[in-house]
Amino acid sequence: DRDTGFTALRYDSARSSYLAVSRRDGSIWRIDRELRNARRMGRLLVPQANDCGARSAAVLRQLRELGA
Repeated sequence: DRDTGFTALRYDSARSSYLAVSRRDGSIWRIDRELRNARRMGRLLVPQANDCGARSAAVLRQLRELGA
């Protein structure tokens, strides 16, 4: 098992899964509803920002664009 921290986690009811953003490298993951399997979807396209609020808003905006 490997533990990964996420900066954002959002449930996608249309696909019955979660979308998550890795804290370490900004990779985007789709995690099944049972939290047993995850698939890497790509990398976050949000620039690094010193303002946590601005970065969080950008992360949520990109997750919405992915359908979550």
